[in-house]
Amino acid sequence: HAAPPGGESLAQVAARVLDGVSDMAQRHPEQRILIVSHGLALGVVLCAAAGAPLTEAFQRIPENAQPMVIEWLPHEPAAPTICVASSDCSEAVLL
Repeated sequence: HAAPPGGESLAQVAARVLDGVSDMAQRHPEQRILIVSHGLALGVVLCAAAGAPLTEAFQRIPENAQPMVIEWLPHEPAAPTICVASSDCSEAVLL
């Protein structure tokens, strides 16, 4: 995906977003962090967490306001765990 005029390419979005998520995980180990973002940024995180190619980011954009839990360990950024929680976050399903 090419960058729109004055915008970022998908690879640039991914680099920025994944650097940010990894940085937050390192600065806040053992803590829960709430991330609210645009769909493509979340799709990028979900691709990384699932080990899926970045080209799937657009297909992995979650529904609006869909709660998810992603365990992103700072020492294992290449192997995070995704849990898609129920709407009230009381039940989670490991993907």
